[in-house]
Amino acid sequence: HHPTPARGMGTPIGEAREGRFARGAELHSRVPAERWSVTKKDLKNLHKRVSKSLKHQLVLPTGRDPFDPADRTYGPTIYTITEQLIKPVTAEAGGMSWALMRHPRGIKCDLFITHAWQEGIFEFVGKVLSAWPRKSIADCCRPRHAAWCCMLAIPQHLDISGLISSPADSPFAKALAAAPKMLVIPNRCGSIYTRLWCVYEAYLAYEWDKVIVTASASPWPKAMKVIPSLLVCAGAGVAISFVWHLAMLPGLLGVYMVSFYPAILLSMVDTDMQRWRFWNCIGVCWAASFVTCAYRCPDRVWRGTREFDDFDGTFRVMQAQISITSLVYFALSEVDRIRFEDSCEEGRQLLRSYSGSVQYAQCTSPEDAGNIWGEIAGHVTEVDHTIEVLVHAGMATSALREAVNRGVDLERFACLGLAFLAILTPDAPRSSHGKADIPGDPDEFLDIDIANETETLDLALGMAGGPDAFMISCLGCLMWLIWVCIYMCARRDVQIWSYFVLKKCFIVIDWPVEIVALLLWKHKLATAETYMIAKETSQLIVWVLVVALSFAHINRVARIPKIGRPLAQIFVAQNWQGIKKAWRPCPAGSGRAASTSSDSSSATDEESGYSDGAGAAAADAADAPAASTTPMSSPV
Repeated sequence: HHPTPARGMGTPIGEAREGRFARGAELHSRVPAERWSVTKKDLKNLHKRVSKSLKHQLVLPTGRDPFDPADRTYGPTIYTITEQLIKPVTAEAGGMSWALMRHPRGIKCDLFITHAWQEGIFEFVGKVLSAWPRKSIADCCRPRHAAWCCMLAIPQHLDISGLISSPADSPFAKALAAAPKMLVIPNRCGSIYTRLWCVYEAYLAYEWDKVIVTASASPWPKAMKVIPSLLVCAGAGVAISFVWHLAMLPGLLGVYMVSFYPAILLSMVDTDMQRWRFWNCIGVCWAASFVTCAYRCPDRVWRGTREFDDFDGTFRVMQAQISITSLVYFALSEVDRIRFEDSCEEGRQLLRSYSGSVQYAQCTSPEDAGNIWGEIAGHVTEVDHTIEVLVHAGMATSALREAVNRGVDLERFACLGLAFLAILTPDAPRSSHGKADIPGDPDEFLDIDIANETETLDLALGMAGGPDAFMISCLGCLMWLIWVCIYMCARRDVQIWSYFVLKKCFIVIDWPVEIVALLLWKHKLATAETYMIAKETSQLIVWVLVVALSFAHINRVARIPKIGRPLAQIFVAQNWQGIKKAWRPCPAGSGRAASTSSDSSSATDEESGYSDGAGAAAADAADAPAASTTPMSSPV
């Protein structure tokens, strides 16, 4: 995991007070280890420097790493970059690490990166930048985020054997103690958890309850490649809309609005890659046809079609808005599909050559192996369980481990979609130029003189809803503000859980209520005031549930007797198969219970199995490097 510098090579930090690397030794003696960090800008600079070095043939393929110099997707491995770029540059600068060469005073890290040096440099930088923490309210006073990465933090010309003789006091442990989040970088060659130092970092992250996240490359380069197919589908939808006669458009727009809910729902409950892409293409075609029909239909057709005068004429602006929103949704849903596919691939990479337990992990130094096994003795089962959760969910925390122990399937939990945000985007504020006295009858509604056509249905009916709808709306806004504060200040796992709850509550509660109330008003079975009260009440119920369940988090919800596990499973399910698991009985005693203080309060006898392929054939361990290893005797 950390092959350079080797033990006994270079000058010990405490002794290199004079000579070529005195400056580096002085910096690493003075600056605390948790400040040997790099920024996002530093990684971008490294990416450019590697590209320039490849162009000028300063970094060349080797027998160990026969990379393609023209490749900008993976590039040379970290081994090659360390030997041919990082070492020469830092030697000339004074022997310090790349991080302290860039920032001599250091920057305190808030992200710890664990990797195995086998990945390509472009692959590594791309994944780290894609998973880089975004600023929250808690970070408003912090100038910038910084990441601790061993290849850039450790001085490559100094012997650090004295610093890592006790793993608990090593620079790795000090940096991880300071960072609230650990980023795992999978690679194509093999699981990083065949390396003992990576296993030790996983153990520390488990012990200190860090947020462990698997990094994935940005989906946008792949998304750019599917744009032509989406444009073809959109073009087909536009062409279909011109087939219809103008007089038919108001009726068709009514059909489009009614089909909006099931069309979106279909794309949300199927994560089979081929079918998911099919639904996205159909959705783009449908939405493009919807948009074209909404804008193609002239005023005279809207006003002249008596049969739909009380419905479609009123909702023209609303239909145009929904059609555009739908088009954006299905385009972003294709990005979500790519992100989900990449996340599954990262999980498979973490299992490659992994024997199912960390007890078979390798280490090049027998002394390091003995020290590490001495510290994690008795915790192999817990570390194995943490890695299994990480592989399956893309994230691991104490709350997620407890939910898994209680039988919740967290398949691709960390894979957060963007498409739903397009539907959730609130209407822009509109100015009012119409009458304030809005009748509740849809026929009378058409007789109102609205001077500004940009006035939406919500604006008009909002005045018809009266003080009751207004008060309910104000309460809903208050709950929304509370939720925003919770979301912005929460840990990443709480944010993802809160987002899942919000998504399911809107799909199951708000949208059906709003559609039914709208149809009742259209058929004169309910007044506009009733419609507005129903709409605002459903949204208030949604926000109250979201705030309450966000406070509870997934582990506390799963603790609720009888209904807790099914409820949590429904919320986090990414597809229909996940939803069906909510009704399956939870096998007693088939899961791995965590035994440390962070998990012991939550582990029960009702635990479910959670291997999902993590137990690869033990024969794969033979493919790992045959360097010295000190397997520990454990109950696993």
